[in-house]
Amino acid sequence: MSGLKRRTILAGALGTLAAPAVQAQGKPYAGTTINAACFQTTYYEYLKNYLPQFEEKTGIKVNFTMQAFPVYNQRTDLELSTKGSALDVINVTFIYSGRWIGAGWVTNLDTFTKDSKYTPADWQPEDFVSGAQSAMQNAKGETFGFTWEAGAMILGAARYDQIEKAGLKMPLTPTLATPEAAGSAEWYANLLMKYGPDGILSYSDDQAMRSQMSGRANMRTQAITWMVPLAKHAESTVRETVRYGLMPAGPKGNFPGSNSHGLGIPAGSKKKEAAWEFIKWALSKETIAMVVKNHGYPSVCRLSIIKSPEFKQVLTLHGQDVAGLFLEVLQLGGKSGYMKYRTVPVYPQVGDKINKAMERIATKQQGAADAMKQAQGEAIQDLQKAGIKIDT
Repeated sequence: MSGLKRRTILAGALGTLAAPAVQAQGKPYAGTTINAACFQTTYYEYLKNYLPQFEEKTGIKVNFTMQAFPVYNQRTDLELSTKGSALDVINVTFIYSGRWIGAGWVTNLDTFTKDSKYTPADWQPEDFVSGAQSAMQNAKGETFGFTWEAGAMILGAARYDQIEKAGLKMPLTPTLATPEAAGSAEWYANLLMKYGPDGILSYSDDQAMRSQMSGRANMRTQAITWMVPLAKHAESTVRETVRYGLMPAGPKGNFPGSNSHGLGIPAGSKKKEAAWEFIKWALSKETIAMVVKNHGYPSVCRLSIIKSPEFKQVLTLHGQDVAGLFLEVLQLGGKSGYMKYRTVPVYPQVGDKINKAMERIATKQQGAADAMKQAQGEAIQDLQKAGIKIDT
């Protein structure tokens, strides 16, 4: 009896000792740690809850850091420019995608998706919405990122009841061909300063959203991620009065703003295969469906999820099919590619000049005509420095 017990105990001990070796065979990346970074965003706040599942499945530990949008972009731009190996997974930011892809600072992911050794057929890279995915590709159609967010711009009215009471509807026709349009920049700046809260020029997206959720602000145009809380957030006071619509159309058509952010792998990463395992998991149909179901995340980029009954249910807000609006905006952007101007490498610098001009107008440091003329000159200088031929 004692011998049997001894053999049983030894067998149990040997089994315990042997387990890591068996586990390692099924997890070729066991013991690997990768560093991932992105700007502060809800999708990865949600996803961080499930990182232990990824580590259990693959053996890969993920150090995931998030910073404020401008801080993340500045630091990542510098890191990528040195071809450093500090990061293994990054967010390929929409307005920087042309610069980072064009400079060869991120990895061509077709090497993974087109190899069954790394990617099963049912992962389906073609399932990602083309309008969102286009910013992650170069002129040859090669892919350098897969999108996790499609920032489809829609219109939201927190107190639609007041609009109806005034005998009006959601505005869908702009009046651009008017004398007032010439002074639009000045008018907008005055509107901000006269009717906006203190500190409006430095307002964050979260502050703007909360102002609308409280009913202090009524109409706002913004990406859908920042609009859903009006109908779903526990602190929203306008859940029973909110209404959504497309951005106003003009004489030439409807061109609502849309952008996208994707996960990519820096060219300097020394752990590209493990990094792809993370991207493959983070953006799989199963993981995205889980985040949508458990957290109501609205800005997904996979068509199979967007068209699912579950997604439509999540984005039926105050009885309105907002999922349909979301897909319509993405498809509009995919048809003509009108948002591609924001992916040219020099766009961040030019956009910054326009923002600064608006600040000078709003604070009365400069008149609208002079401010916009200055922004024009500075933008031309930025374009010429980048080697872009200017049509004079």
